[in-house]
Amino acid sequence: MASDDPLDNGIDGDDERKEDDDAEEEPRLKYQRLVGSVPSLLSNDAAASIAVAERMIALGTHDGTVHILDFQGNQHQHLWVCPRGAQVAIGG
Repeated sequence: MASDDPLDNGIDGDDERKEDDDAEEEPRLKYQRLVGSVPSLLSNDAAASIAVAERMIALGTHDGTVHILDFQGNQHQHLWVCPRGAQVAIGG
C-alpha cells in the first residue's frame, strides 16, 4: 500500500534529511576587506557595482562615479560618468 507522504520514497531505510549540516561549515572562500581609499570613498556614497580585472578593480557608486582601485583598495583614478538617475554597467 502506497503512502500519502510526499517524502516517502517507498524504500525501507534511513530517510533522514541533513538540513543544518551545511550551516556549521566554515566559508570556503578566503577574503580580505578592501582598505586604503575605500572606507573614505564609501563614507558619503554607496557602492552600486564592482568589476575585478587582472590588475585593478572598478568600483561604481550611486552618484555616477567609477573609482579605479588597486587590490589594496588605493584609488588611482576616478571618473564621473553620468548624472544621478542614469545607469552605468561595469564589465562585459
